[in-house]
Amino acid sequence: MARAGEAPSPAGVAEIDPTQRAAIGAPGAAPAAPPAGEPALLLARQAVHAGCGALTGWGSWQAAGGKVMDLRVAPADAERLGLEDLAVVTLQSVGRPTLVRVRIWRDLGGGAMVLPEGAAAARALVPCRLEAQADAVVARPAAAAIEA
Repeated sequence: MARAGEAPSPAGVAEIDPTQRAAIGAPGAAPAAPPAGEPALLLARQAVHAGCGALTGWGSWQAAGGKVMDLRVAPADAERLGLEDLAVVTLQSVGRPTLVRVRIWRDLGGGAMVLPEGAAAARALVPCRLEAQADAVVARPAAAAIEA
């Protein structure tokens, strides 16, 4: 349900619930490699999530300020895909549609779209696992579709 000043979610699109934790490796559609020439969907650590317990649930307060997570996109990929900075679009990967806010990231090389690893909804969109010895989330690149 949309609050005052917020746009309602399209039917069938998941909103991020800051109290919800996605299971790592949750069942879903089989992961697919991105088609040639299309950007791969990746996870990356963002400063807001570092050291705050985002992966353990202790940092669930981080998502309370925003219902839509950021998707970093290289300028060349954003132009080719017709995306504008701060636009809210539907990102679909492994059969799950999710609203994301496009952030055009000049430091990002082409061929990748990046979600924050600290967001449970992001980990549900990219095949990943917790690697105890490395104390990290290990994720494989995934294919994703964007609908404006």
